[in-house]
Amino acid sequence: MEANTNKMVCLNDTNYHLWKEKMKDLLFVKKLHLPVYATEKHKDKTDRNGSLSITLFMVFVSQYVEDNVYNHIANEKDAKSLRKKIETMYAFSTRISKLYLLNSLINLRYKEEIFILDHLNDFQELQDQL
Repeated sequence: MEANTNKMVCLNDTNYHLWKEKMKDLLFVKKLHLPVYATEKHKDKTDRNGSLSITLFMVFVSQYVEDNVYNHIANEKDAKSLRKKIETMYAFSTRISKLYLLNSLINLRYKEEIFILDHLNDFQELQDQL
């Protein structure tokens, strides 16, 4: 089963909660979730397959972050530390996050140069995050 990754969003300063859920789903579909979401630790940390899966995880996640985010996470060497770093940088408290999203929804304006469907998709994404 090949996943459609065309709708995956890139992590930026404002969309962590949406990105997090989509990335988690995508990692499970691609079977790259083990370095972070495995319930058991690998028996041998020097195992080539273990380090390969960690590398694949890191490279895959790096593809879906914007450049300004990548600059902060590029030096992370381990999947769990990468996840923790992103979480501490972008996971706002629930109240602040909801307030920001509500404000974004209120201030969403249609721009003449974009398709109406794109505008409606932006509106739907903001609504889904609330």
